[in-house]
Amino acid sequence: MELINEFLIQYGYAGMCIAAFLAGSFVPFNSEVVMAALLAASDMNPWLTVIWGTVGNVAGAAIGTVICLVLGVMRANPFVVLITSTIGKFLRYAILAYMVFSLAH
Repeated sequence: MELINEFLIQYGYAGMCIAAFLAGSFVPFNSEVVMAALLAASDMNPWLTVIWGTVGNVAGAAIGTVICLVLGVMRANPFVVLITSTIGKFLRYAILAYMVFSLAH
């Protein structure tokens, strides 16, 4: 897992998006570790990191939502699910970015 984290950290915003995509899909992965490492060890813009993390995580969750719809196991409105997921994921990443950036700088 550490090797994968280091690989994704080398790719900056794209690595954050990939890590968040993996975490949002069915792959057990922790994108918060990648975000914390990116913000603590580099001069990356925290807001861009939050945005790319949110985009990746929502894209991964959207794939899961589509699969659940196709299989017929999802009863909720998919648009409401994606909107509320987007807001929640953005807020989670924003709080983490604020905490890490405040401590590291």
